[in-house]
This record gives sequence, structure tokens and C-alpha cells, in this order.
Amino acid sequence: MTGRASELTAAEEALWLLQAMAPDRGVSNLGLSLRVPTVVAPGIVRRVMAWLVDRHPELSVAFPVVDAVPHRLQLPGGNGPAVCAAAVADPQELDAALRRLVQAPFDLEQGPLIRAGVFTLPSGATTIGLAVHHLVADGSALRVLAEETLAACASFADRQLPPDLPAPQASRSGTTIAARSVQYWRDYVRDYQASGARLDCTREIGPQPRLTAEHLVRRLSPAARSAVATLRRSLRATEHIVLLSAYHAALVRHGAAADLVVGVMVSNRSPQERWSVGSAVTTVPSRATVTAATSFRSLVREVRDATVRGLEHAHVPYELLLHNDETYAAADAGAWRSRLFRHLFNFRLSDSVAIRTDSGVAIEEVHSGFSQFDLELTVEKRGDDLLATIGYSTEAHDADFARAFLDRLEVILTTAAADPELPVAGYDIRSAADRALVRAANDTARTPSPGTVLDRVVARAAAAPQAVAVVERDGRTSYGRLLHAAEAMRSRLVAAGVVPGDVVGLTAGRSARTVAAVLGIWAAGAAYVPLDPGHPLARLRFQVTELGCPVLVDCGGLPAELASTRTVLAAPDPRDTVSSAEPAVLAHRTALHDLAYVIYTSGSTGQPKGVSITHGNLANVVDHFAGLLRAGPEFTTTWLTTFAFDISALELMLPLTVGGRVVVVPDEVRTEPARLLDLVDRYAVTMLQATPTTWRLVAPQARDRLRGRTLLCGGEPLLPTLAGQLLDTGARVFNVYGPTETTIWSTARELSRSAPDDVGVGRPIANTRVEVLDPGGRPLPPFVRGELCIAGAGVAAGYWQRPELTARRFPTHPDLGASYLTGDVASWRADGSLELFGRQDRQVKLRGHRIELAEIENVLTQDPLVRAAAVELRGDGPDAEAYLVAFVQCPRDRVREVWERVSAVLPAYSVPERIVAVDALPTTHNGKIDVSGLSAWPAGENADTAPDRAAVGGPTDDLPDQLVAIWRALLGRSAVDDSTNFFLAGGNSLLALRLLAEVTKLTDAPITLMSVFRAPTPRRMAALIEAR
Repeated sequence: MTGRASELTAAEEALWLLQAMAPDRGVSNLGLSLRVPTVVAPGIVRRVMAWLVDRHPELSVAFPVVDAVPHRLQLPGGNGPAVCAAAVADPQELDAALRRLVQAPFDLEQGPLIRAGVFTLPSGATTIGLAVHHLVADGSALRVLAEETLAACASFADRQLPPDLPAPQASRSGTTIAARSVQYWRDYVRDYQASGARLDCTREIGPQPRLTAEHLVRRLSPAARSAVATLRRSLRATEHIVLLSAYHAALVRHGAAADLVVGVMVSNRSPQERWSVGSAVTTVPSRATVTAATSFRSLVREVRDATVRGLEHAHVPYELLLHNDETYAAADAGAWRSRLFRHLFNFRLSDSVAIRTDSGVAIEEVHSGFSQFDLELTVEKRGDDLLATIGYSTEAHDADFARAFLDRLEVILTTAAADPELPVAGYDIRSAADRALVRAANDTARTPSPGTVLDRVVARAAAAPQAVAVVERDGRTSYGRLLHAAEAMRSRLVAAGVVPGDVVGLTAGRSARTVAAVLGIWAAGAAYVPLDPGHPLARLRFQVTELGCPVLVDCGGLPAELASTRTVLAAPDPRDTVSSAEPAVLAHRTALHDLAYVIYTSGSTGQPKGVSITHGNLANVVDHFAGLLRAGPEFTTTWLTTFAFDISALELMLPLTVGGRVVVVPDEVRTEPARLLDLVDRYAVTMLQATPTTWRLVAPQARDRLRGRTLLCGGEPLLPTLAGQLLDTGARVFNVYGPTETTIWSTARELSRSAPDDVGVGRPIANTRVEVLDPGGRPLPPFVRGELCIAGAGVAAGYWQRPELTARRFPTHPDLGASYLTGDVASWRADGSLELFGRQDRQVKLRGHRIELAEIENVLTQDPLVRAAAVELRGDGPDAEAYLVAFVQCPRDRVREVWERVSAVLPAYSVPERIVAVDALPTTHNGKIDVSGLSAWPAGENADTAPDRAAVGGPTDDLPDQLVAIWRALLGRSAVDDSTNFFLAGGNSLLALRLLAEVTKLTDAPITLMSVFRAPTPRRMAALIEAR
């Protein structure tokens, strides 16, 4: 290969690197289709393509690598581009053929970087497809090539000479760039935190993205077009500035940081270059800040002023800003994605067709199906129309979001036009479709069954007093005996001075005595507080004192120290009561608004809080699940959960209200899956309820022993791996969610074997409404994260004797009424169900990146070796010293495998620096993973920690030291150790090519350029090489 070689410009470097890291994909290809109503012979098109390359030498180039550095090489004449020809059966096959033409990668080493396809339909109509690499053409240049192709086809078909067109002016981006222009942009983006650009609904993309993308096209509505015109006049801004400002606002309202940089495409093509090709487009930063007080007027002013100031520097490619800039050099995905912005904007006027062609000719863009950005918004002005095209990464977003985003962009425009002084942060950006979706999800009003849970149990006992109500290891208790014992309990309480409204302490054992005691307490008009003997004495004493319990009922296990402080009554044993042939007369007077029980929950700080649950609260959730599960007299549940955990009330009361049975699970059986499954078989259990922590123990041994049964899983996030295991048992599986403050469960979703990874928490249960709120308490649309607020029949009466806290957490919402702010981060999905993202207090920031610890735990537990995982942010020093540590239940000698797989999925910034194998994770009394209990655990700086050198091992123990030497040589600094990040220490993408060459020469390992971005430290690179 001969020709003139030259160095690459900064923009060319970025495009070359992008292609080098995805050599099997046309990630930077552009395409057009030319649809003509007549037949065009492939031979004609070949002549045209050869003529085009001769006319535009810029197309006949290659980019070979010499000494680990890419160069631009001008090829000699005679290198005609490839032209393929095919007959296609229908328009669908044509579209697929065009997409393949544009998606196929070019060989940058050989060139030329243009090709064509000729596709003929049965009608005789011909479509010519053109594909070029962005290294040699931009969108405007491609349209020039299309026009010239049409003219040349007509000319050559008539056996004429090539068309008489103006001579093109040679053009290549990369003219002399003034240092002051580079400095201008560097000052402009100084201190910008690029990691904040991620939207709430952006799915995390790992270190090896596919870069696949799709697009939607829409004409803006008349209302939106009118709004743009109004804003253009009133704000004295161009349509470009108005739309760019609206794009900024829409991105921030969808979760991007208030300080946001958007990439804006700018053409540097002069009028004299009308007939030239080459890539004359640069992408420049547009930075704007949307605070709580920012109006659309002030946003437009900021965007307009910055755009005007930047015009004289618009020829500077943004890639040049990243060279040797530590702020952006360490981006998680390296050259795969823009390290300065994730969102692109382009406004263009419809290109006038300079060459008149026959009527019936259509020139249309063919999208490659790839993008390095999360979103790309292009607005094209065509006469009075504004045509919006939104391209979206299919790894980051889906079509539902893209469609909703355009809807909300229009809402922002019309809202701003109505009053440009309103703060953008206060806009209600919900579209009509958004409102309808949430309204349908909240359409849960149902007529409740009459009476309280106690009323229903009494009615069942009267109808079938001899039916079995409770099954224990040593016997069975009928409904009749249960009510006789409950009446005895009521009489003792009344005799002891208990009056309606009192709260009675009840030791929290699981037995028929406990069931009878609960019913008796309710019959006396009182409520109960479960006292778990396993809890610290100080906690129990605090509860009894705060509630002013006049009486304690002992079902066994009451601590003597507590018994000495109050009147203690023994709970009657139903087995000691009279025959159950006749129903008992249980005198009771309970109303739905009366208190049923108080459950204490522990916050992350402060004292336990007593949640006051009414009979109406309890009746609603029991009623809902009885209907959902079609529960009747054959319905049998396990009483598996500890009595002090509020979800046990559903296990206990649901079967009793429908005439079913409760099977008490002995303490020693709760943690032994084999024995628990034997019990389930023996008593024909129909429903089991447990936390994911418990299900992780049971699922591996269940096989088909749970087939046909109903499983409720809640209390912690249900991860896809466990969901799949539960579905594999053949059971009917529900993911349920609800805080104690809204009575057991507030939402439910039945999981599907066809989509086992879809583990959302579903829709609200009966008589329950939910909203996702912004910090100002305003409802948010689907895909936008906020705090989950729950209203309806399950909302508790508040916290016992905590008026200020109750007012704060149980506000009266203007639309929902009495509600509870959960502190859980959630968003609506496109199908009207909810998705949770963990607690607000479990979101951390590490080196500028916003990280959800629950998302990392999710990825970890999807590894087949990991049974459970918990992640913490550690580090007592400044932020630079902070790091992530993961504690996982997995074999200690397999930790490195786990770390390698996690590293291949998570972006580098969220890969735990240390992974520690443990035998078990700490759990609370309720069976949940005790995240707060991890803080005292050592981070395990030993062989259990995968990224550490000790875990690397292998035959080349000195490999990390050898790699450190390479890092030092290339970076030109001595202060390098095995944890030095190549990019943070000054390396850039091109220098990474030399690093790759040196590492390959040293190890002969099959690593790629992507390996440098996945493993930017000597320590991680050594682990990666040893794994290969």
C-alpha cells in the first residue's frame, strides 16, 4: 500500500479508536437510500462509485497502524469501492438489506471507506444504498454524494460523460486550532462532573457494550410547534436555542444532574465547500445549570449566551479537550462512549436539493443501528414542520421511554410558552398518556368485606366449630376450642382492668395459645404489641414503657426482668378448654378504626418507632390476598415468620378468615429446608411466605416439592436469580412489597416463567394508591425516580407518641389524602407497575459517580456461585481514599471467578475493590440481611479479596511488577504502583494503544484494546491476564 501518510486529528483519533474497539460493527457508519422508480443496472452504479472516489480523493483513504500509532493514508487511484447487487422480495426485505449494508464494518486498514448496494424490487423499482464511514464524510457530505450519485446514474445511463458539476473544494477537518480556543473549552467544562449526566431510567451499561441503538421519528404537534414559535419571539432566541434549552430541561427533569453538558453538533462547512465531502462536523459542549429556581427564560439566556461566545471556537473537536485531562480520562467506558457527555443534540434545516431529479425519487436516511450516546435528539425544520428524531441506546433505554421523552419534551415547550418565568423544576412534565397510565394503576377501589378480621374469624368458627384452625407438632386446635380460649383470654383481661384502647404486651411465640391470645385481646377492645424474647431486654422494656402496657400476656418465654414490672396473665391453652362441638360466644366490640396492634421498627438511627395498625388496615390487606389467591376452607399456610415481624399477621389471619388452617413451623425447622419441605408436604400447605434470605435456603432443595403452591416473597429485594429458582419449582410466585407503616404488603406482582428476570413489585393492592414524588411532593411520570408515597386503606394511624415524626412521614397529600412517605426510591414502568431501586439512604457517590449499592448486589447475586451479597462504601479518609467492598456467600477459593465476572458486567467505577467471601451474612430477627451489621466487619485484605495481588496468584508472580514498569515508562512518572489507574495518571486513548502493544509483547496474552479500559491498573491487568 503506497500513498501519502499523515497524523490523525483529534476527531479522527476518537473515531478510529471507537472502530478499533468494535472492529466487528459499523459503529461510525452513515447511510442513505436513494429510491428511484426505474431500473438502474449494477454496472452503472459501479461506474458511478469509481467516478465519485476519483472526484473526491477524501473517500479513498485508509487508516493503517504503524508502530502502534494509527495514520491517515491517501490511497492511489483505482481503488473503487465495493458495490453489491441483490433482488429483494418486498419493502421489509429491502429495509433489512439496507440496514446490513450500513451496519457492516469497514476495513480501516485497507479502505476506501465508502460502498454501495443496488437492490431491485419485483416492480422494477431500484434502491441504491450508500454507506460511508464518519471518518471521511458527515451527514451533509453524504447528501452531496447522494445528489451526485443520482445525477451520475442518469448521465452514465444515457452513455454521456459524467455530469457537469461544480468542482469540489478539498476539505479535511483538523485545520490549525488556536491554543486559546482549546483553553476556552477547557475552562468552560472545568470542574464538570460527567458522571451526573446519567438519567434515572438509564440502565447500567457494562465495560463491553454492544452500542446498539434504535430511533423514533415524530413530527412535533401543532401545540409544540406553536410553543417554539412563541418562545422564539418572546425570548428573542432561535429555534435551535429554544429546542436545545428544552432538551437540557427534559434531561434534568429525567434525573440528570442540575449542572449538565450536552453535546451539540456544529457544521464547520463553509458555503464554498458546498460540493466537498469529508467530515466537517464537530461536537461542542453546551453546559447549562437547571436549579430549583431556574426559569425557562433564564435557561434560554444561559444557553444562548454560551452558544454565542463559543461560536468562534466551534471548530475545536471536543475530543481534543480530553487529552491529558484527568477529569475525563478515567471514564468508565473509555473510548466506547463520550467521556464528556452522554446526550447529543442536532438542529438542522432541511437540505435543499441542488440537483433536480425525476419525480418519484426519495432520499432517506438509513440508521446504522449503533450509537455511542444514550440519547441523540435531532430536530429538522422542514417548512413549517419540525421533525424530531430521537435515537436511543437499546442497552440504556427502550422505545417506551424514547416515546415518553418526546411527549414530555412537548409538555416542557408548551408549559414554558405559557409562562417562561416559572421554575423549570416545578413543571408538571407528565403527558396525557402518563396521567392515564398512573390513573389506571391506581384504579384499585374495591368494596371491602364487612367487619374486622376478628368478626370474620368468629363467623367461621360459628359456621364450622370443629374444623381445624391451627396445626402444631403436638396437636390440632379447632375453631371452637380457639374461640373458647379467646373468650377466656378476654375475661381475664377485663378482670385485670384492661379497657378498650389499651395496648397489651404479648410474648411473641408461634402457637395456638398466641392465636387465642390475639383474638382475646381484640375482643377486649385492646391492641397487642408482640414482644420477642430474642430481642434485647432494653428494647422490650422501652416498648412496654412507651406504650404504657397495663398487662403482659405470657405465651411462654417472657423475661423475668420484664414480668416483674407489670401484671402478667398466662395465655389460655386451647387444648385445656371445653369441647368444641358448640361454638363459643366471644363477646367483642371492635371497629375498623380501632387499634389492632403496634409493631416496632428500627430506623437507621434513633429509637425504635411503634407503628399503630388499625383493624381497618389489617382487614384490607387480608381481604385483598384472600381474593387474589381465591382462598377458601382448603387454604393452608405455614406460620413461618417470627410473630414480631408484621408480615406474620397475614400468615396467621388470612387462613382463619376463610375457614382454612395455620400450620405452625417449629423454630428448629425454620432454618432447615429439608424438614420444612417435609412439613409442607405432610400438611398439604397451599401458601408459604418468606423473605428472600429464607427462600435462598429453601429454593435449591425444593425441586418440584413446591409445585402448585403459592409463594409470597417480600421484605427485601427479590433478585432475578432467586426468582428464577422459585419459578423453576413449579410454584405460583408473587413478589410483594410494603413497609410496616402501610400494613404488611401494599403492592404485588405475579412473576412469569416467560420473563423470570422481571422482578418488579407490581401494582397497588385493593384500595391502595401510590405515587412517585419529587422532593417537592409533586407526582413524577414513568421512568423518573422519586420517593414512593403510599396512600389508601393500609396507611397506619402513625407512630406511637411521635407527633412530629408522624406529621413528617404521614403527610396529607393534596391528591392522595392520608399517605406515607416510604423513603424507598421507585419509578413507574411503562406497563403501570412499579420498580424499586433501594433506600434513599443506600445511594452513595464515589469519585463523582452516583452508585446504587443495591444494583451492585443485584449483579453479584446473579452469579451462580453467590448465594447472597451485601456491598458497603468504606474509607475513612477523603473521597479519593473511599472504596467499595462486597461481602458474598460463596466458596472462598472461587472469589476471583466472581470478581472477574462482575468486572465484565459492571462499569469500572462500580466494581468492588474488594470482595470478601463469608460463610453467612448477618441477619435481623425478621430474617432480612442486616446491612448495618456489616460496618464492623473487616474488609478482608487477603486472598479472599479478588482484586488484590494475593488473589491473582498464577505462574507469573512478578507480573504485576513487570506491568508497573510498563505503566511508569509510558506515563513518564515514577510514582506508580500496582493500583495506579492508567487514565487517572495521565494516560489517554492513543497512549493506551502503546500500552496494549507493550503488554502483548510481554505476556503474549490474547488481550484487546478494551482490556486496557476494563483493567486500567497493573493489578487488575495482571488478574485479567492470568484469567485468560
